[in-house]
Amino acid sequence: MQLIVAQILAAFYALVMVAVLVALLMQIQDDGLLAPTSLFLFMVAFSFVTAAILHPLEFGCLPFGIVYYITIPSMYLLLIIYSLMNLNVSFPVDISVFFRTEFTTLEF
Repeated sequence: MQLIVAQILAAFYALVMVAVLVALLMQIQDDGLLAPTSLFLFMVAFSFVTAAILHPLEFGCLPFGIVYYITIPSMYLLLIIYSLMNLNVSFPVDISVFFRTEFTTLEF
């Protein structure tokens, strides 16, 4: 069930990011190439291209940067969902030490 919910939320979030990307491209068209939004997008793209040039064997991975740009926010969403859903999992170590009610004071 957890995976199904995560897949649905990730697909929805990817659609939202596609809409954001389209709106960003429309804003670049309206504001011009020297607007702060345009410059930020170009700097992010430039960093990926620079990394691809410095690592020529990985240059073929560059087209997947668009998928990365669209889906990276969903990773943060899925991480929160995963951590909240797995709070009831028992750990292999005794964690009752962290939840003790009596406290001792240190004397110097």
